[in-house]
Amino acid sequence: MSAFRTRRPRRKPIRFEMDKEESKAMRKCQAIVQKLLRHKHAWIFDRPVDPVAENIPDYPMVVKEPMDLGTVNKRLASGFYDDIQSFSRDVRLIWSNAMLYNPIGHFVHTAATEISRAFEVAFKKVEANLQAQAAEKERKRKQPKQRKSVKAERRPERETDELTRLRREFLELRQKVDRAQQMEKKRGSHRSSKYHPVSKAEKASIMEKIQGLSEEDLTALVELLAPAGSGDMEIELDLDRLTSGTYKNLKGFLERRSSRRAQFSTPNFLHEVE
Repeated sequence: MSAFRTRRPRRKPIRFEMDKEESKAMRKCQAIVQKLLRHKHAWIFDRPVDPVAENIPDYPMVVKEPMDLGTVNKRLASGFYDDIQSFSRDVRLIWSNAMLYNPIGHFVHTAATEISRAFEVAFKKVEANLQAQAAEKERKRKQPKQRKSVKAERRPERETDELTRLRREFLELRQKVDRAQQMEKKRGSHRSSKYHPVSKAEKASIMEKIQGLSEEDLTALVELLAPAGSGDMEIELDLDRLTSGTYKNLKGFLERRSSRRAQFSTPNFLHEVE
């Protein structure tokens, strides 16, 4: 009787999804490991320690968590590390294990110290760059709120500027209106100065005298007041629009005719005596 056994599918280790900056940092960590593997002392740390082959049976008792560059490199390639801190922990574990097992002065201890310094210089650059990117990301995340508050602070300034601009435009418009009114006033005064002012009583007196003129006198008056060379036998006399010259001619004409009529209408006392 044959037995049949089902296999359980192997679960993949849970991985946290890295953001863009962290992913870039991990690629730089891979470059650091590749550089360390080209170091002159890399042959000591590029593979796991073999206690049997190297005849150090007490190594497992001293070093509880072995680590090497080869293992770190494989873990990087498989996406094992969630962040650069877990990566740096494993790399530093390589040096600390070597210094722990090998006393000061031993060439392995000295090599671990030297290569450790090279790692720290390179890793600090990656760490600082990642921290700067994280700080910039946080600043951008808070920036909209700051921008909003700055807007709120600057709004009164903009309103003040707008009011100032409107006041300036109003004053300019008012000055234009004042200048236009002054010019119109000057033009009106100039127009009014062209005509001789005639009172109501004087108008009535003039009209009365004109109505008392004979046809011969009216014809003479028309010839006097009509424009030269016009040949008009009729004119429209507007007493409100008489120029000084016309007024003077009209008044002189009427006074002469009035005085002449007065002479002819005076009683002849000599005849009455006779």
